[in-house]
Amino acid sequence: MDDFIKNAIQSVLPSLNEDLLMAVVERLNGHGVETEEDLQFVTEDDVKDLLKTIQAHKLISSWKKNDPFASVMPIIPIDLPSLSPSTSSERSSSDDSQAVPSIVSPNSSSMNWPEVIDIPFDKFPHGLKNALRSGNRPSPAERRHMVRMVVDVMRTFKPNPNKAQCASVAKAIVAQYPDSFIDKTDDGEKLGCGYYSLLMQIKTRVEHVNRNNDAARMRKKKKNNNNEVAAANEQPAVDSYGCINWQPNELPPGETDETLQFKKGELIDHYEQFGPTQSDNENIEQLMSDTYILQRKMLNSRNPSPTIPEFRKNWPYLFVERGLFVHFHKLTGIPIHMRLREAILKKGMRIIKFFESQPNPKRGVSLILEQFQSEDCEMVAPAVVLLMMAYFGEKESALFLKVDALDTEEEVENRVDLPKTPHLIVKGESIFTAKEWMVVLDGKVAYVISPSEGSLVKALATLFASYYAFNYEYQEEAATTLEFIQRCLIRINPEAGTKCTTTNRTSKKTGRLVQRKREIINPHVATFIKNLADFEWTSA
Repeated sequence: MDDFIKNAIQSVLPSLNEDLLMAVVERLNGHGVETEEDLQFVTEDDVKDLLKTIQAHKLISSWKKNDPFASVMPIIPIDLPSLSPSTSSERSSSDDSQAVPSIVSPNSSSMNWPEVIDIPFDKFPHGLKNALRSGNRPSPAERRHMVRMVVDVMRTFKPNPNKAQCASVAKAIVAQYPDSFIDKTDDGEKLGCGYYSLLMQIKTRVEHVNRNNDAARMRKKKKNNNNEVAAANEQPAVDSYGCINWQPNELPPGETDETLQFKKGELIDHYEQFGPTQSDNENIEQLMSDTYILQRKMLNSRNPSPTIPEFRKNWPYLFVERGLFVHFHKLTGIPIHMRLREAILKKGMRIIKFFESQPNPKRGVSLILEQFQSEDCEMVAPAVVLLMMAYFGEKESALFLKVDALDTEEEVENRVDLPKTPHLIVKGESIFTAKEWMVVLDGKVAYVISPSEGSLVKALATLFASYYAFNYEYQEEAATTLEFIQRCLIRINPEAGTKCTTTNRTSKKTGRLVQRKREIINPHVATFIKNLADFEWTSA
C-alpha cells in the first residue's frame, strides 16, 4: 500500500529527501489513502506542515488532473512552519533550499497578499541562513540585506505597500523566527508588539525605493468611517495602560467594606500620631495592600476627580515613597524601586558607553558626558535620563526644575510656578550634586525625598510611579524619555498605545502644530533600543 503512495510522490517530486518522503507517506496513510483514486481527495492542508508551498502545489495539482470536479484548484495559504535546529539539520542534509522554509504566496492578485507572501529565505546569504537555523540574531548588515530582498518581493505585488501591509509581513517574519528578529529588551522580554523595528525598517525601505516615483507614492484619501473610529477606540485606555490591576472588583479574601474602612482609619490615625517616619513598618505596608481597592476607587473616581489635598487627607501614606511603591506594586506587579535600581546598575553604563562611541554626538549629549565623572549608581542614574532627553531632543525642564538648596516646601510652592504634570524638583545647582528632591503633582509638592543612600534613584522611582498611581498622562515635552524609562528600565511593555495621548505636537522645524500619528510604539524609543542592541552586537 505504501509503495504506490511513495511512487506517486516521487513521480512529481523526484529529489525529495527520503526522510521527508516517508513522513508524507505515513501522513497520507494515516489519513486513509488506500488507492490511487484516493489521492485526488488529498488537500494541501494534509501536507502543509511537511512540504514547501510549491512542492505541495505540484503534488496536489498532479493528483487532481484526472478529477473532473477539480478543474479549479483552490488557493490555500500555508501556515508558517516553525524552524528548530533538529528539523533544519534533517532537511539540510539533502537540499540546502529545504533548510529554511519560506513565507508563501500562491497568487499576486490575492487581496490578502501580505499574509501569504513568498519570502525567498532559501536565497538569503549563507550567514543569514545559518543565523535563522541556529536561532541567532543576524548582524545589522545581514538584516538590512534581508529587508531589501523582502521589499523587492513585496513590490512585485504592490509598488508602494502601505504601513498595514508592511506590518503583516514583519509580523509573519518575526512569528516564524522570533529568536532572530523579535524586539526585546536586554532582559529578554518582548518589546511592545515585538516586530515594530522590523516594520519600520521595511517601511523606510519602501519609502526609499519610491522616493522618485510620484505615481507609486500617491495614495487614496482615507475615509473617516466607522471602521476607523472603531480602530482608534481599540487603543488601550491611557489610565489603565500597562496596569494589571487598575480597578479590582472583588474585596480581598476575608474582608468586608466595614473591615476595610476600619483599616483605612487605622492608617490615618497612625500617620497623625507618627507621621511618615514609620512608613516602612510592615503593618503599614500590609494595611496599604489590604485597602488597595479603596485607594483605586477614589483615584479612579470622576465628576469631579478628587484633588491632591483630598487624596492626601484620605490616604496620607500614599504620599510617602514606601506607601506609593506598595500601591505601584499592586497596580503593575512591579517593585519599582528595586526594578529601577537594578536596571541602572545593569544597563546604565552600557547606555553611556553607547553615547561615548558615537562619532558626532549632539551637543547636549557631549555636555552631559563631560559632566559625568563617576560610575556610581547615583551618578549613572541622572546621566542616563539626561542623555536620553538630549538624544530625543527633549528639554531638561520638561522633567526637572531647579530651586535653591535651602528652599523649604512652602517656599517652593510660593515662589515657583509649579506645573500640573509630575516633575522632579532639584534642590541645588546640578542634578549630579543635588542631595534632596521633591516631586510635584498638580502644582503642589507631594513628596520630599531627603538625603539618604540611593535617594536619587528613589526620587526617580517616585516620579515615575506617580504617573501610574494618579492616572497622569506623560507630558508631551518629555513623553519619549518617559516611554524609554517605562519600556527599557521599568520594563512595562504593552503591545500598543502610550500614556501620552496628545493628538497635536509642535514641529521642531516649522514651529507649527502638526497632527501626531498613532503608533504601535514610540518609534524613537524602538529605534534607540535597536541601535543599542546593534552596538552591543558589534562591540561584543
